[in-house]
Amino acid sequence: MRSWMVILAWILLVRVTFAAPEDPGPLPSEDFEGGSLDLAGAQISVKVYAPLGSSASPLLTLMHGLQRNGSFHADLARTLASRGFVVLVPDMPCSVLSCDHDANAAQLSALIDWGLAQNTTSGLRLFGRIDPDRIGVLGHSWGGLASTLLAGQDARVDALVALDPNDDRGIAAGRAASVAIPSAHLMATLPGRCNGTWPTAVFPTTSEPHLLVRIARAGHCDVESPTNALCDLACGNGDRSTTPYFRRYAVAFLSCVLQADRAMGPYVGGDALGDDQTQGIVLEVASGGLAALPCRSSLADAGTTDTPAAQATDAQAIDVGEDVAEDGAPDRALSDVPIDAEVSMVDAGASTDAGATLDAAGDGADASEGPGPTPASSRGCGCRESKRGPSLSWLLVLALLVRRARG
Repeated sequence: MRSWMVILAWILLVRVTFAAPEDPGPLPSEDFEGGSLDLAGAQISVKVYAPLGSSASPLLTLMHGLQRNGSFHADLARTLASRGFVVLVPDMPCSVLSCDHDANAAQLSALIDWGLAQNTTSGLRLFGRIDPDRIGVLGHSWGGLASTLLAGQDARVDALVALDPNDDRGIAAGRAASVAIPSAHLMATLPGRCNGTWPTAVFPTTSEPHLLVRIARAGHCDVESPTNALCDLACGNGDRSTTPYFRRYAVAFLSCVLQADRAMGPYVGGDALGDDQTQGIVLEVASGGLAALPCRSSLADAGTTDTPAAQATDAQAIDVGEDVAEDGAPDRALSDVPIDAEVSMVDAGASTDAGATLDAAGDGADASEGPGPTPASSRGCGCRESKRGPSLSWLLVLALLVRRARG
């Protein structure tokens, strides 16, 4: 009986440790109203999402899009809080009647000021809970535009995640060159009234390291969780099953850059991202300089080796697995985690969110093939199968089973 309890404990430990980035993290969290704040001359309501019982955490701002409010990104904010981030979510003045992008950027900067002041004032709820040297900004649609403007002008910001961002009259395209920090640009695929030219006009101009991921079948409103019919009416329908993938890559990128979490390396230009592209979850990837990111550098320090997913074709539109240097030669991509941190967890008979599947031998489509239909998957847990055989954890479980069988 004791042996079986040990085995169960190992299984539970593995499943908790290797939860996919879009899933809730290990930390308990809280959310509370920050109040109505005067931010750069505007009264703005703010909600705070924060981890409990953790050391000083990175600070994030998360801005909604046009005619929306912060509640439409509650699930992302809670997930980030459970993974060790303090997230400030404002209800910004950005409506169809008026949306001043420069003013919004200034208001986000003032919101960072407020968060840092809360961190240093004894007796306040956020006192001592924020690391002022690790700050990131996120935004959806025009919130992504304002966050991009802020990232290019506020030296305190260390990371940018733009969630299906939409430019307005070329404002972002004209200033993207000033974004000199790591950035991720997570794009919907389905065309609509709220999608623009960001992948071709803005992303290529931002500095490396940068990453662009286009989520297959996703529409503009699939970034939101929860969302409502008003967004679909304005911007077109997508596929709600794609929503977790925006959360997956937002969490992975921020955890990589601001927490140096090497478990996120495979999702930031590594094998997990390559798997998603092979399975048709991700339609397109472009990147540069990812090997310099903290989670990828940690992998190099750990002595892991690279398994490139595909041959790079050019610096602005490349396949997963390699970064491209200025001279056009592919850099060495550090895409794997150490063998004791790679676990195969198969949920037999369950389909993936994207409907992609593996054949009976566990083989997926070739990485060089397009993101078209693939056979149906036998796994649906959002986890990653190991490509190098069983991990140390499962070998220990097997050893315990053998020992029990021998008496």
